[in-house]
Amino acid sequence: MTKPLRRLLPAPALSVAVALAAGAAAPFAAPALAQAPAAAPAAVPAAVLGRWLNPKRTAVVDTAPCGTDGRLCGTVACAATDAIEKAREKGTAQLVGTQLLERLEYKPKEKRWRGKVFVPDFPGRFDAIMTPISYDRVEVRGCILGGLICKKQMWTRIAPNSCETHLRVKQS
Repeated sequence: MTKPLRRLLPAPALSVAVALAAGAAAPFAAPALAQAPAAAPAAVPAAVLGRWLNPKRTAVVDTAPCGTDGRLCGTVACAATDAIEKAREKGTAQLVGTQLLERLEYKPKEKRWRGKVFVPDFPGRFDAIMTPISYDRVEVRGCILGGLICKKQMWTRIAPNSCETHLRVKQS
């Protein structure tokens, strides 16, 4: 083994490199690594969990963890009658219970969530970005063309036990 490699590798890695160079079978793991416990599921920050009202007051979305990997999903908890009818006309038979935010992953450097959003008005799935603005407000964007064109909404937090009382009533 050359001197430069000895200076670059810490002692355990150097031992592994020497063993592999001598023809040792791989893969192998150091006992401490082999006994390491599995990583715990990532926690979803509480600031984004809850019940959210869209700006037109036509839908309420519940956000909650989905799966065990710390991702976030959002499901329609209740919706205004005209929103339900419009979604049905566009092919979404049951708006309430539909998952709008799909497997959003938190990006710590960006301080926001990225995943997919289902838009029942089109219907279609688009890139989604959810950015917490404050404890009571999040910005939700649906984007196409790699984020070149986006449409955004500001959602407002509402009480967990309320739903229909916050929806607007369609005027006749």
